[in-house]
Amino acid sequence: MTISGASDGTSHLPPSERRRRTAPRLQRTPEVYGGAECFGREASAYTKRRLPPGTAVAYELGAERTDRYERALAYLRVGGPMVNDELLERGYATPLAIEPNTRYEERFNRLAADAAAARRGLWGACPRP
Repeated sequence: MTISGASDGTSHLPPSERRRRTAPRLQRTPEVYGGAECFGREASAYTKRRLPPGTAVAYELGAERTDRYERALAYLRVGGPMVNDELLERGYATPLAIEPNTRYEERFNRLAADAAAARRGLWGACPRP
């Protein structure tokens, strides 16, 4: 599957018949629209650089396939690395575990804790991520 565009840190637009948005699971990036949050623009810019149109991704759906906004709930990989990991370890996202999509919860919590300890990204820029 290839990315057709990214609108913010968690919404990616893979082409499909329904052009469904995708939200990487077990994380939350700061909001960009409707009142930008601290480090939201940076998280959005990183995602747009990391997932430009035409990027080939592997797409692993979570146990619950969509959220209430009809976004596909997925883990995304580009080559080998999981994009979800990168957002957390670079401090562009915080962990967010919502049952039943908890497959990588422990791993994502560890990545975020390491980013927080190193004050990377939002952990160093925001008063209270």
